[in-house]
Amino acid sequence: MKKNVYLIQADCTYGNSIYFPYAAGVLAAYAWQFPEINERFHLGQFIYKREDIDKALIMLDSPSVAAFSCYMWNYEYNLLLARRLKEKHRDCTIIFGGHQVPPGGAYLEEYPFIDVLLHGEGEAGFAKVLKRLGGGNDFDGINGISYRKDGQVISNSAFSDYPENYPSPYLCGLFDDMLATEKELVFNGLFESNRGCPYRCAYCDWGELNTSVRKFPIKRILDEIKWFSDNKIEYCYCSDANFGMFERDIDIAEAFIQAKQKTGFPQKFQATYAKNNIERVFKIVSRFNEVNMSKGATVSFQTMSEEALCSIGRKNISVEKYKELMSRYNEAGIVAYSEFILGLPGETYESFRDGLCLLLESGQHFSINVFNCEVLINSEMGNPEYIEKHKIKTVKTPLNQYHCEQLDGVVSGSSRIIVETSSMNSEMWLKSHMFSNCVRVFHNLGLLQCFAIFLRMERDVPYCLFYEGLLLWLEKNGGTISGKAFKKIEDTLFGVLEEKNALTYYNEKYGNLIWPLEEGAYLDIISDIDEFYDEILPFLHRWFDKDDSIFRQLLKYQQSVLKAPFRDDEEARFKYDFFGYFRSAYKNERVPLQKSENTLQIPFSSVPANWIDFAREIVWFGRKGDSNIFLNLKQSFTADGGANKK
Repeated sequence: MKKNVYLIQADCTYGNSIYFPYAAGVLAAYAWQFPEINERFHLGQFIYKREDIDKALIMLDSPSVAAFSCYMWNYEYNLLLARRLKEKHRDCTIIFGGHQVPPGGAYLEEYPFIDVLLHGEGEAGFAKVLKRLGGGNDFDGINGISYRKDGQVISNSAFSDYPENYPSPYLCGLFDDMLATEKELVFNGLFESNRGCPYRCAYCDWGELNTSVRKFPIKRILDEIKWFSDNKIEYCYCSDANFGMFERDIDIAEAFIQAKQKTGFPQKFQATYAKNNIERVFKIVSRFNEVNMSKGATVSFQTMSEEALCSIGRKNISVEKYKELMSRYNEAGIVAYSEFILGLPGETYESFRDGLCLLLESGQHFSINVFNCEVLINSEMGNPEYIEKHKIKTVKTPLNQYHCEQLDGVVSGSSRIIVETSSMNSEMWLKSHMFSNCVRVFHNLGLLQCFAIFLRMERDVPYCLFYEGLLLWLEKNGGTISGKAFKKIEDTLFGVLEEKNALTYYNEKYGNLIWPLEEGAYLDIISDIDEFYDEILPFLHRWFDKDDSIFRQLLKYQQSVLKAPFRDDEEARFKYDFFGYFRSAYKNERVPLQKSENTLQIPFSSVPANWIDFAREIVWFGRKGDSNIFLNLKQSFTADGGANKK
């Protein structure tokens, strides 16, 4: 009788969707191609959801081997399930692998219920372990693993074997039963065309594990795309470290597009794009955008500080090139999002603040993602010598994983985030957080974006001055709608420093989802949007003369273009062409504000009229899609008796 092998890659759900357990799948696809494994072992069902532990144990029937794929978001769940599994089935061989498994064998000393650790890429090591099981369990000579022998922990060479043949779990049919039996959720596809990263950023464990890049066979890639299309997979995420690095990536993108044109699927494609192949990436994203398949382009910096860049071993494209790139994306109507990391060694509050404002100056008005710097076990930043050199202090918080379901009673993961370095103490970390939330809530999400841009271009008010002034106003006016929202953020951050809080927001009013702090604050403010604009008038008036004829018109325009629920379609009349003015500003073009009577048709009925759908479609999806303000409106001019329309 064959022995049962189970692979566990427990993930959370995102709304009504979940990712295929791809990492577990590639291990199984590689191992079960060998007759000696296929003859001796039966591959049991995948555990791909964070099930209740007792329920998961029932699903693991007569296990001989249980292999866990470990990430920040499931590691603690895996530990609890593995411990309980060993108590129930003492002869079950428990294997841990994945990004959250550190080098060496220390975890075997700390967690005696784990039998084998896989380091780095796990396909070859996992298959070799299965082949040796039952034959004395002698794992000598298997690279990239740690295990016990005669009561001693042994770690073999850290260099994993990199096989040339990576069978696809999709094409092997490993996920067919899941598609057939899962009735509550839809599956997102994970896709890779190559593996490895040539860069060695200190905060990332990818380049630390493998700096070579190996391409997968083009036939496998095209066959997988057809599989996604035939099985009506709506969303595919490319897990390549730098999609667009190779010329053939254009052909791969075209294959996805042709698949959608044939069957309607996949509907959306998202990737982390190569930073140093600007023209190729622009071409790829433009093609995806033409067929409404793009989820946005990545134009990442992580930091603008030269000292911080040096400390993490990274180089950026020039600011001039970034401005040009943002102008091209904005003119083409393509969403491009930029990423910053808060807490990098070498960063100060001033450099972080100035870096964010430089992104605004460069035309990044809609999508800036600010991530907390997390210390990953297998990264250079996780090295004790690096930590000591930069005086890094961290706190442990519940997992910062957004837009997934709030699950009561189910063990989540944890994050180890940097809150202090030799260049930024915890007080400045908190101040940086408050400033970045202020920029993202009021600028990127649109609440005061038009005022900030107008004042920058017409009154020479720097973005830093505007948003630092706004943050101070919020502190002094804590009883206002926006003041309360930001006091909630501040209280959360203080709790994080004391290891009491997660960097998350939850309110069942907006669905059973976990939100980032800035989106939670935005939702709280837009819930009382009219009161917010009434309360913020004193702050805005400071930048305008009392008899300034533009002020009321600009306020009306700001309110009109913000996508807000529970409003009827509207014809908004203006004395100035704000619509044309801001369209040019988004392309980094400064044109004089024309005094010309015009009317805008505002389609408020297109905005979801309930809070759960609004939060999901406008706030969550909108940040990497259509944005949170109306960018394409019907405009008609009445000046000079004309009927010119845009």
